[in-house]
Amino acid sequence: MADHPTTSDTRHLQGEPVLLLGGSGYLGRVTAARLLTTTDCSLLLPVRTHHQPDDVLAAIAAEEPDLELATVRERVRVTGLPDDVVSLARMARDAGVRGLLHAAGSVSYFDAEALQAGNEDLTRGALALGEELGVDWFTYLSTAFASGYRDGPIPEALHDAPPEDPTDYTRSKRACEHLVASSGLPTLIARPSVVIGDSRTGHYSGRPYGIYQLWRGFERLLADRWQEEAHAIACDERLQIVHQDHVADGLLAGLRSFSPGRILHLVGEPEHLPTVGEAWQLWFDHLVRPRVAHVHADLSAAEGWPMSTRQRLFLEFTATNLAISSRAWDFVTDGLRRLGRPPGRADLASLLRCQDAFVAASPRLRAYRAVTPEPTPRAPEASSAHVLR
Repeated sequence: MADHPTTSDTRHLQGEPVLLLGGSGYLGRVTAARLLTTTDCSLLLPVRTHHQPDDVLAAIAAEEPDLELATVRERVRVTGLPDDVVSLARMARDAGVRGLLHAAGSVSYFDAEALQAGNEDLTRGALALGEELGVDWFTYLSTAFASGYRDGPIPEALHDAPPEDPTDYTRSKRACEHLVASSGLPTLIARPSVVIGDSRTGHYSGRPYGIYQLWRGFERLLADRWQEEAHAIACDERLQIVHQDHVADGLLAGLRSFSPGRILHLVGEPEHLPTVGEAWQLWFDHLVRPRVAHVHADLSAAEGWPMSTRQRLFLEFTATNLAISSRAWDFVTDGLRRLGRPPGRADLASLLRCQDAFVAASPRLRAYRAVTPEPTPRAPEASSAHVLR
């Protein structure tokens, strides 16, 4: 077993093979694609048996506009996931792996059993694998919201238990961070906020979480007819979004100048983030086009208003994410700035690209837009500030 490096600023990703856990998942695919387009690294991707290797490779290629499937086939080895750590370690060692990127896990908000198995137990297994291999680096993909609800600046450091957690998921990710930090391995913890599509194209292949839950909820519950009246739960807090390519770039910057024990917030540049109200306005202006929009401070404030059953179900369906977005999150971003890479820009214009890509991929929403009145939207300038009518 190799000794772990202890000095700061060890440089990685210079042609070395990387073991990627979770390469069939959304952020795993995004990171894999970015690695292949910006480095000479090869990848070893162990996946469960229900994943077809050709499907995994094609999904990775689809995450980058200029990434050829032939390149992915040449540099990525997809293999079955062995039942034991020793067998996987032997496979990785034979491939020359010296680094492990752990991007696998459960994203269930409130299923404690699934979170225990898919996050904490899985992370223990990944750490055991890293120890068996004697890796030079171990990177864990967490979440910025692992802090839980707390006031003031949120540091790039381990968190103790907060007064309250948004979900069981955030508690589980915080527990995993502590497992990683106490492992004795040379580690990097990366904490993205709410990840949205590619900043250049709007492409998004993840599950409907965050703002995509709101969009998907409208698609399923309200897109069968024009909504002359619409309801929103909105505030003036900044919407904590970050583009998927900026997440991958920040993570890779941390690896290129690796310092054991570093924690990085991968979030959008605070001054450019749209407010929650502006994001709702963008959705209403460019798709819903209601005759009247009613804005409520929270779900309880909307209870007394007359609205359709589907409108009410829509607000209730998105309640958890709406509650999270109503908080003032102040994520410290000193780590990225010290690496010479300030947080990526996510603004109204780039959010609109993601929104348009989502609508374009939905026959139901395209049909909805075809029967709504002609739009009179305001331009999505990053500096604009407006409230819902």
